Amino acid sequence: MKTNLFVQDDNGLVQEAIGRFVVERVAFVPLESYESAVYAWELEGRKFILKLTRKSRRTREQLMGEIDFVQFVASHGVSVARPIVARSGQYVENIGGSMDGMVDGEGSGGSAGYWAYAFEWAEGERVGPGHYGSKLYKVWGIAMGRLHSLAELYAPKQPEWIRPRWEESELLPTLDVCALSSFPELRSAAETWMSKVRRIPEHKGEFGLIHNDMHPRNFHWTEEGIVMFDFDGLTHHHYASDIAVALYYGLAEHSRASENSWSPEQFLHYFLEGYSVCRTVSAELQRHIPDWMMFRHIQLYMLYFRSWGERPAGITERWTLSRYRKDIIGGTLFGKKPEDLA
Repeated sequence: MKTNLFVQDDNGLVQEAIGRFVVERVAFVPLESYESAVYAWELEGRKFILKLTRKSRRTREQLMGEIDFVQFVASHGVSVARPIVARSGQYVENIGGSMDGMVDGEGSGGSAGYWAYAFEWAEGERVGPGHYGSKLYKVWGIAMGRLHSLAELYAPKQPEWIRPRWEESELLPTLDVCALSSFPELRSAAETWMSKVRRIPEHKGEFGLIHNDMHPRNFHWTEEGIVMFDFDGLTHHHYASDIAVALYYGLAEHSRASENSWSPEQFLHYFLEGYSVCRTVSAELQRHIPDWMMFRHIQLYMLYFRSWGERPAGITERWTLSRYRKDIIGGTLFGKKPEDLA
């Protein structure tokens, strides 16, 4: 359901962006993406990733916060796709607009053009059905636990590089879109869930910087463990939300299969076993995992609503929105009660 931001006519813009990082003219391939446009290119046997994100969506400082954190965890032994420096010596390049110009007609009122930044290609292979099992779940949990532990030691090199809190990056946009819904029951149910998560206390050791999208499409598998990438969602948030996202996407993936032996209880058992290698797993943290799973469910509905409209023409899109509405109104996740999944 993800698409690239750009179309074929923008090849020149993408080539310009890649040219900020390499002298040679190279071929590039668009990759699956949504919030940003992502492209891969290869040079002298090495692969790289280019990301283009609208200035109306991110500031240069926020992107530098992402890059700074990735460098920090990499320096502490975490396997991640490392950022690369542009030919100018900068990590983030201005493409297709002035540094401070405003967009004419942009609803967000952000700056014109895009920011371009790049990373090394993540080593390893994409995670598929054959990888699912206790070994992956435990390694996945260990990686997240290490990330959360390092987040507590991290401070951005520049104070303006601080990443946003979850309320401004997730709650407020979701509330804004929710208010546009023409389904009163949906609006009421979503607002009830969002009010619930807003009241979750921020206990020490259970709140900090999180990846916020650490599912199998954002890491690769190697014999040594997993290599993480795409820290675009890096946010000050509840650690339980990061765990919930991992469980949520496992549930979403397996809910589409007519026959499978995947068990959310089994997943969480091995995942938390791995996570506990690095951090204490409190009862309070576990208690809120279902709440954050439901919140991600609402977020995805609002994202699709924003992309397709509330009554899209396509059958698949209409079915998807209808399924999510039914879940949100009924307080279920893919037909199951959240509290029965964690």
